[in-house]
Amino acid sequence: EDTRRRSLVTPVRRTDLKVDLFKQGQWLQLRGGACHAGQDLALARLLDAARRGERYVKVGGDSYAEIERGLFEQLQRLHGCVISEGDAARMACAAAPLWMSTLADRGVVDDVETADWLSRVENVEREEVSIPASWDGRLRDYQRVGVQWLAGLARWASGACLADEMGLGKTIQAIVLLELRAALGPALVVAPTSVVPNWLEELARFAPGLDAAPLPGRSGAEMCHALGPGQVRVVSYERLLREREALRDIPLATLVVDEAQMVKNARTQRARALLELQASFVLALSGTPIENRLGDLWSLFRLVAPGLLGSWERFRAVFAVPIERHADPERGAHLRQLIAPFVLRRTKDQVARELPPRTEVLHRVELSTAEQDLYDAAVRQVQREMERVRTAGGAERSVRILAELTRLRQLACHPRLVVE
Repeated sequence: EDTRRRSLVTPVRRTDLKVDLFKQGQWLQLRGGACHAGQDLALARLLDAARRGERYVKVGGDSYAEIERGLFEQLQRLHGCVISEGDAARMACAAAPLWMSTLADRGVVDDVETADWLSRVENVEREEVSIPASWDGRLRDYQRVGVQWLAGLARWASGACLADEMGLGKTIQAIVLLELRAALGPALVVAPTSVVPNWLEELARFAPGLDAAPLPGRSGAEMCHALGPGQVRVVSYERLLREREALRDIPLATLVVDEAQMVKNARTQRARALLELQASFVLALSGTPIENRLGDLWSLFRLVAPGLLGSWERFRAVFAVPIERHADPERGAHLRQLIAPFVLRRTKDQVARELPPRTEVLHRVELSTAEQDLYDAAVRQVQREMERVRTAGGAERSVRILAELTRLRQLACHPRLVVE
């Protein structure tokens, strides 16, 4: 008991930590820990104690040391995105901002490449990106901010989610980024079939210097050899699935995933096909990153920030269950802090001053004689039906009225919606 009391008198302090860092692919390797009372405590052991919520860690025999409260709180913020393997530990490179805000001064970096990368992480908000002069007067201020944010993040991160509200120009901001990264290699835009033509029109209009085209109807080998810097190919989700084997062999500088909420289910073939693509930077565009549950967010971040949120089992235990079932405010704040560097969302209310006045165009389309006759006959039928249900109960009458109004609206749009 005396030994334990003496150990508790000298807690493990932040200044006891020394961690060697080096970047390896998408991971930041962490080696080292704290030297306390002549005992080496691996960082992995300290993180494991924080995960269990225990401030006391065994240092040898029956002796225990208390982790200083400030250090313990920082370890608790980190443990959710650190994977421990014995005494070694690693975290996703996407978690670098969290490291920088917690234990950056306790890290030792001897590798030049890692040091340069960490410097880009630290200075991402200080370095301004030069936007091509051709965009002067075309971009609103908030769009210029968005492009600066995307380009800065692309210097060190593997992806981002631009989540501006619909109508604020996510496509335009993505096109500027494609121009800025054109020299780095080819780009692929994956979008719903219905908006592929719109992407091609916008690329031709705003970035004529890019070689933008739909994915050609060639063999996979020909597609691989045909793509190079400055070339952008636009493909639907359906075509992506058909060509997934050929496309996954193409090294892409930029991958743009439009309507990214379409990959909210990580188990679908669509989500798996996107994960197979080799892209230096992934830009997800979505006005609704979370549609139903936090699982939507996990699936999206598996694409834009691999490893940041861990495995689904870990994410579910650390975040999804505590937040969705128990409304845990601390876990919610922690999750927001983790994803904040990679999500940018502006609403119309926030940027209202920069938006032009709304323009309404009223265009009347007259029905043909045959269509008008059909519609008039339907109106008479509705009137007879309404007379029949006039004395019916409120609920039944309301349902019939709604059904008949829907039928009239369909007839006004196109007769084939009602009559084969």
